[in-house]
Amino acid sequence: MKTKKRVLISLLTALASLSTFSTDIYLPSLPELTVYFDTTVTASQLTLSVYMLGFALSMLFCGPLSDRYGRKSVTLGGLSLHLISTICCIFAKNIEILIIARFFQALGGCCGTVLGRVIARDIFKEKDCIKVLSYLSAGLSISLAFAPILGGFLQAFFDWHSSFVALAILSCLILVASFFLLEETLPHQMRKSHKLKSLFKNYYIFIKNRHFLGYTLAITFTWCGYFSFISGSSFVFINLINIKPQDYGIIYALIITGYIIGTILASKLAYIWSSRQSVFFGSFLALVGSLLMLILTLTFPPNVFNLLFPMFFYLIGTGLIMPNAQAVVTNPFPELIGSASSLFYFIEMLFGALAGGFVGMYLKNSPTPMVVAIVVSSIFLFISTYKMIWKKNLLSQEN
Repeated sequence: MKTKKRVLISLLTALASLSTFSTDIYLPSLPELTVYFDTTVTASQLTLSVYMLGFALSMLFCGPLSDRYGRKSVTLGGLSLHLISTICCIFAKNIEILIIARFFQALGGCCGTVLGRVIARDIFKEKDCIKVLSYLSAGLSISLAFAPILGGFLQAFFDWHSSFVALAILSCLILVASFFLLEETLPHQMRKSHKLKSLFKNYYIFIKNRHFLGYTLAITFTWCGYFSFISGSSFVFINLINIKPQDYGIIYALIITGYIIGTILASKLAYIWSSRQSVFFGSFLALVGSLLMLILTLTFPPNVFNLLFPMFFYLIGTGLIMPNAQAVVTNPFPELIGSASSLFYFIEMLFGALAGGFVGMYLKNSPTPMVVAIVVSSIFLFISTYKMIWKKNLLSQEN
């Protein structure tokens, strides 16, 4: 691989990872936020759910904006907003200000998540794109593993502010690197101006397309299960199982290795299996992992193994599903990739926020609400994948 391509993939990985890094680095600090701001678990968890809501709303527009103004300018604007909002998080005086700052942090952070993958679609063909998206997912999974470890040690030796200081430094570095290294991938002659009416008309056309809807549901329900775990795991491990914040980060990283394995499998299987096959097998693994978690939770007292081992398998399935589904979901709309990407990310994040909100409201003295949310998400994932993707292709013999 040429050096220029490696640099590009590294930058795209950083762009795609910034939003999840913004969430995972302060997960070990969530229980302390409850004490520091003298608030409830539900209010602390809102810093996660509101982030997902802002993420979802922004995704409706950053794709179409990139179709009109180009990928680079929208990416730089989003990164700037993310940096300013992160600084506001550092100086938040109450939980309400932190929640609002997190909302605007998401509005900016989502641009890198969407456009990092859109830029990959601009440059690479489908099979190569799956491999590149797998590299992005592998890099993302490494950041997912590293962020809570870093956050756990920052929390142990400093306090919750330090995680946002580290995040502000990272955001600034990515902004500077994008300014100097990122090239525009959408020529002026291919740019499209979207009126609001035509924009929502396009969204309606996307939703009616069975291919788009099937893969969007696969992405959405996969994320719902994973975000349910993100929303509740720090409270479960730290408050219920009495794990130290730095140990929680290490446990979380061990679980994320399942995602790394899944993305590696996705890359290796890209030229052997179709995306349809990988997504269906991934949904099966996710269902098995979640059901095993439910059985262990209902049978034994809360402990690390009951959650770690099943979630590991769930994330192997997630690593298979995400790069494959993201690589092909917009295939029916090659001239509207940005708009189509915005819609499926909006749906994914909106339902993820709802799942996280459910966990935040009902998570008290048992991990059961979190586990139930993961199981329900996995059931919907498997059923929708079978009916919308697998069964349809069996009948039509279409890839």
